[in-house]
Amino acid sequence: MGKEARPHVPFTTELGIQVADRITRNILTVTDIKTTVGRQLLLKGLNSRLIFPTEVISHNDAIEEARALRHDGYGIIVNYNHYSYRDPIDVMSTLLSLGEGFSDAQYLSPLAMHQTGPHLSLMSSITDIPLSVIVTEDTVTKGKNIIKPTYLDKTKAIFDRSRDIQPRVVAESHGLREYIDQGAQVLADGGIVFVAPQGGRRNQLGEPAGRANDFLITSAKRKGAEKIAIWIMGMTLDGQKIYDSRTAKYNVGKKAKVEFGIPVTIDEMRNLAKENTPEGEKVSIDQQIFREFRQLLPESYTGINT
Repeated sequence: MGKEARPHVPFTTELGIQVADRITRNILTVTDIKTTVGRQLLLKGLNSRLIFPTEVISHNDAIEEARALRHDGYGIIVNYNHYSYRDPIDVMSTLLSLGEGFSDAQYLSPLAMHQTGPHLSLMSSITDIPLSVIVTEDTVTKGKNIIKPTYLDKTKAIFDRSRDIQPRVVAESHGLREYIDQGAQVLADGGIVFVAPQGGRRNQLGEPAGRANDFLITSAKRKGAEKIAIWIMGMTLDGQKIYDSRTAKYNVGKKAKVEFGIPVTIDEMRNLAKENTPEGEKVSIDQQIFREFRQLLPESYTGINT
């Protein structure tokens, strides 16, 4: 257990190395330039001490094990606990900062409909990390499960009187099927898919909101995926003893701790579930992931003395 030290590389040098590498491999395109530069600019801006400072902790060479899995063609499902608006940004920027195997990876991230906004759309665009929008329980509770017509819809309606341009209320889980389908393809292609298995921001770990990991794995196998791994990221605020409505915001300027568990293949995760479950009982992949979270996260967030 301990931290993996990463040598400091100046921002401009790192950017130059990545662009030069892609040129030598003759795979550089305009999109690649935009993605590489965009991702590095995101890291430079967000990982400053003034905005979103982070401390990365990697247990037992977890990062290098994950890198080895990436090199071996594994698609990786990254599960993280979700206590604040800031978590998806910390997850995204931390993984991109890991360098080889991660800075140029294919990603997909879910996003609750009530959290959509121009700042996240811009971030998605400049980093080429798609956001798959889902109507969650929290979205419905907040009354934000309404799809409003876009300017394009309104323009098309001028020429097509039959087009319905009224706001439309959608049910919980709207968009989930598309997220699972898109995520399954990313995994089949050897990319990385984010999952927030609590189903929304929570002051304590609790239980999984559903079976997102099981669904992703099943769908990815149908698309031909043979190598899938699961990696857990524990998200906390440094020194925080109580998580409540105040810590559920962006926590600008506060140091977050990003703690990596050991990545495991889905077969290894299933074996762990069997070893820790009484005979005759069944435990889903998502339930076993929460067992792993309870070992990784502090009591102040799990509510359980481990």
